[in-house]
Amino acid sequence: PIDAGTNQPCAVFGLHPTLTSMQKLYNSSDAAFFANTGVLHKPSTRENYRANHKKTGLFGHGIQRAVQVVNFESDVYNTGVLGRIADALYSKGLKTSKISTGTSGASGPASLVSEPLKSPSTSYVSPNIGPTPFDPTPSISNMREILRGLNNATKLSSSLFGESWSSQFLESLDDNDFFFEMLNSVRLDTAFPNSGLGNKLELVSKLIKAHEHRGIERDLFYVSFGKFDSHRDGSETIDRYFAEMDNAINSFSEEMKTQGLWDSVVLVTASDFGRTLTPNGGGGTDHAWGGNYLMVGGSVAGKKIHGFYPDTFNFSSPIIIGRGVIPTTGWDSVWNGISEWFGATNESELDHILPNRGNMAHLLTKDDMFIRTTSTPTEAPGPTESPTYEVSRAPAA
Repeated sequence: PIDAGTNQPCAVFGLHPTLTSMQKLYNSSDAAFFANTGVLHKPSTRENYRANHKKTGLFGHGIQRAVQVVNFESDVYNTGVLGRIADALYSKGLKTSKISTGTSGASGPASLVSEPLKSPSTSYVSPNIGPTPFDPTPSISNMREILRGLNNATKLSSSLFGESWSSQFLESLDDNDFFFEMLNSVRLDTAFPNSGLGNKLELVSKLIKAHEHRGIERDLFYVSFGKFDSHRDGSETIDRYFAEMDNAINSFSEEMKTQGLWDSVVLVTASDFGRTLTPNGGGGTDHAWGGNYLMVGGSVAGKKIHGFYPDTFNFSSPIIIGRGVIPTTGWDSVWNGISEWFGATNESELDHILPNRGNMAHLLTKDDMFIRTTSTPTEAPGPTESPTYEVSRAPAA
């Protein structure tokens, strides 16, 4: 059980029995929940939700991954919310990094995509392979020099696509050398579980520990953890992967405390959507809409539930639909407070990061979501050079 506070329909809520570390973090005021949250263009009811979300393919993975973008009906096309945060911070002269522990390309994280040339490009570091040197057994001794020569060559007939590809290739070689050397030299004090999420958060912990060596003042990490599209055998799926999540986040929190950076880190969980309230014929659940999410960190104003949990699940409520619950808190509201905590402080910055935030009935602020907040960065004269379940890091006060 956890204390729900005074703004919810119940005084006490229950967590899944495997989430013992999450209960501990919540009770120590290092964790908070977001109730009935999801992709939301404007406040909606059963009568108007389809008209209000014509450009959002409800209940489908592809377009509902707008959770990563949070600009699905704006003019800031093809960028993600973390990418726009990075752009805003980099414009202040803050050395900012974007790193994904997943893959690049079409299946990569849309949340980290920035506007062209507004901030350093995203680096992709795989925890499955580990730090591996490029071409460790070359067929000829000067392979690296040959590759650089081929990709540095420019002719009048060179195409923009070719130049861009070569530039990215050479940058990836330098990144690989840098991360190989750095990750092999970092040692952590906390044992992480040997699991998919455990390995990813272990990698993030190493990168955070090396932030001074990397010359970085603001980090944005994208960590994916699937497995929850449980159309069959939902109970077994939840038991197994909630336990994996709980153990991995527990190790991450302990390592951040050991590093003295727990107050400078926030980890936010997000998903395409929640699940249906009733099971299907296969013992699982199907795609719905509103869901409940978690935020942890040392500066989190914890032991509270943001937003509003439904007071009933029958059709007397205007937010109950056949496929679950219409969200009452949009992701724009959540990221508003996190963006402020990170250092995006003026209205024009926040409007650019969250173009839809003006449609929200209520915006969570830094003061709602955080205590012992880090110092707000001051304006710098211009951008500075920096190397190129979302985890964010801001410097301690």
